[in-house]
Amino acid sequence: MKPLFPYIVLAVLGTVIVTCLVSLMVVFMGGPQGASDFRALLSLQLAAIPFGLLAVAVSLATRGIREGFGPAVRSIWRALPTWMLLGFLVLNSLCVFGEVSLLIVAYATEATVPWQDHVPLISMLFCSIAFMIVYAHGRLNRTSEPAMSGRW
Repeated sequence: MKPLFPYIVLAVLGTVIVTCLVSLMVVFMGGPQGASDFRALLSLQLAAIPFGLLAVAVSLATRGIREGFGPAVRSIWRALPTWMLLGFLVLNSLCVFGEVSLLIVAYATEATVPWQDHVPLISMLFCSIAFMIVYAHGRLNRTSEPAMSGRW
């Protein structure tokens, strides 16, 4: 029987990424940021940042103990499918553009951006990185074949 732990972690990280997209819509559309449900969503996303870092550390540590750190990173890179890398680039380009837009608005209006507006962006970045690494680690546990041959 396959262990369910990586699938649970992937489900949690995927859910946090979706909630980050919802929070980004609220932040950029100017929704009610003082509402209690939005504050709870930000608290969840803030707690997901260390969770994502812990998931990355555990995945890399368990793989690195067996292979060494350098070969572990190379094997995780080989196990990532190209569609996931493309999704990662598209999703995190949203993070970069969102952060740049917050800085432009702050510069143009000469107002400070509250730190809570950065939480969904940072959480989405860390959780998407953790999602990719945990997925690749779980794939390597099932099979040792590379995901795509001749990538780029």
